[in-house]
Amino acid sequence: MNKIEDNKVWITISRNVNLGNYENYKLEAGYSLTLQSGEDPMGLIADMEAQLRPFVAKQARFVKKERRRNRNYHDDDALNI
Repeated sequence: MNKIEDNKVWITISRNVNLGNYENYKLEAGYSLTLQSGEDPMGLIADMEAQLRPFVAKQARFVKKERRRNRNYHDDDALNI
């Protein structure tokens, strides 16, 4: 039986966004790529991180902006309590 295993490089970036008032939001993003023959895994990881980091930063800014925009919104309002 032939078994083919891909050599993958995985990267995940986690970021905690402080929303103020003792509230935090955890943002995680990640992906994987198949390592090509002879390719340096550490170089690939560095390239992947450089591609993913701006996306995570942009999403964190979006979350903070939305929270400020909706600062009068309370979770209890969503539950109609």
